[in-house]
Amino acid sequence: MHEYNTLEQDAMQSMPYDKWLGEVQEALNSINMSIDDWQNVWPFDFRKE
Repeated sequence: MHEYNTLEQDAMQSMPYDKWLGEVQEALNSINMSIDDWQNVWPFDFRKE
Protein backbone atom coordinates (compact mmCIF):
# COMPACT_ATOMS: atom_id res chain seq x y z
CA MET A 1 0.00 0.00 0.00
CA HIS A 2 1.26 3.48 -0.87
CA GLU A 3 1.68 6.15 1.75
CA TYR A 4 0.16 9.35 0.35
CA ASN A 5 0.93 11.60 3.30
CA THR A 6 4.07 13.33 2.01
CA LEU A 7 5.93 16.20 3.65
CA GLU A 8 4.36 18.58 1.14
CA GLN A 9 0.87 17.42 2.09
CA ASP A 10 1.74 17.83 5.77
CA ALA A 11 2.88 21.39 5.08
CA MET A 12 -0.31 22.19 3.19
CA GLN A 13 -2.45 20.85 6.02
CA SER A 14 -0.69 23.02 8.58
CA MET A 15 -0.43 26.14 6.40
CA PRO A 16 -2.81 28.96 7.29
CA TYR A 17 -5.53 29.49 4.67
CA ASP A 18 -4.49 33.08 3.92
CA LYS A 19 -0.87 32.08 3.30
CA TRP A 20 -1.95 29.21 1.08
CA LEU A 21 -4.32 31.42 -0.90
CA GLY A 22 -1.50 33.93 -1.37
CA GLU A 23 0.63 31.17 -2.90
CA VAL A 24 -2.24 30.23 -5.22
CA GLN A 25 -2.51 33.85 -6.33
CA GLU A 26 1.25 34.04 -6.92
CA ALA A 27 1.13 30.89 -9.05
CA LEU A 28 -1.74 32.26 -11.11
CA ASN A 29 0.02 35.61 -11.50
CA SER A 30 3.04 33.75 -12.89
CA ILE A 31 0.87 32.68 -15.84
CA ASN A 32 -0.78 36.11 -16.14
CA MET A 33 -4.13 34.97 -14.76
CA SER A 34 -6.05 36.57 -11.93
CA ILE A 35 -7.85 34.44 -9.40
CA ASP A 36 -11.13 35.97 -10.59
CA ASP A 37 -10.42 34.88 -14.18
CA TRP A 38 -9.52 31.40 -12.97
CA GLN A 39 -12.70 31.15 -10.88
CA ASN A 40 -14.76 32.00 -13.98
CA VAL A 41 -13.14 29.10 -15.85
CA TRP A 42 -12.94 26.59 -12.98
CA PRO A 43 -15.01 27.57 -9.90
CA PHE A 44 -13.56 26.28 -6.66
CA ASP A 45 -14.69 26.88 -3.07
CA PHE A 46 -11.29 27.24 -1.39
CA ARG A 47 -12.55 27.37 2.19
CA LYS A 48 -14.84 24.37 1.77
CA GLU A 49 -12.24 22.21 0.06
